[in-house]
Amino acid sequence: MAHDPYALMISLSVDGLLSEEEQDGLCQHLRTCAACADLWARTNSLDRLFSMQPEVAPPSDFAARVMQRIEAYEAHRRLMPWLVGVLTLFSVLAGLSLALPTMLLLPGFAQVAAQWPVVGSVVVAMASGFSVLVDTATAISHALLEWLTFLTTDPMTLAVVIGALVVASTYIGLREAMRAMRSSEAYQQQGA
Repeated sequence: MAHDPYALMISLSVDGLLSEEEQDGLCQHLRTCAACADLWARTNSLDRLFSMQPEVAPPSDFAARVMQRIEAYEAHRRLMPWLVGVLTLFSVLAGLSLALPTMLLLPGFAQVAAQWPVVGSVVVAMASGFSVLVDTATAISHALLEWLTFLTTDPMTLAVVIGALVVASTYIGLREAMRAMRSSEAYQQQGA
């Protein structure tokens, strides 16, 4: 209880609200009282902490994240023409797969095809090409289905595949961590 007025005086002193006599009295007391001297030091350090301007700095990986976004955008931009081309090709093929059977069923098309043998040859070539595409897609889907069936029924094969995936993902994670550390070190060196 004897230190309560000095605790108040310390707070007022930090705020600069003590007279010179009160400040001198406080200084004399601080020389003789270790508890109040400790309170004085802690209060001053807290006041300095609150009076400092906060430093606003970007995160350490800011430049790396910006570069990753730029690279992702560039990769997306390079793939866009290919994607548009593939979608256009599939749209044309889908349109032809609907239009050709419809034309074959139209009355009078048989007479036109009979008069122009080239039309019949084109229809036959397109039908055989479509048949090859269907056979290829069927073979690929059957091979994939057989592989998945084998993978799920043979525990040793499943263990090998999962182990390979774990090793690959660990390698990718370590590579990305090293890349992030290097970019963080470069950013810190730029700031220094």
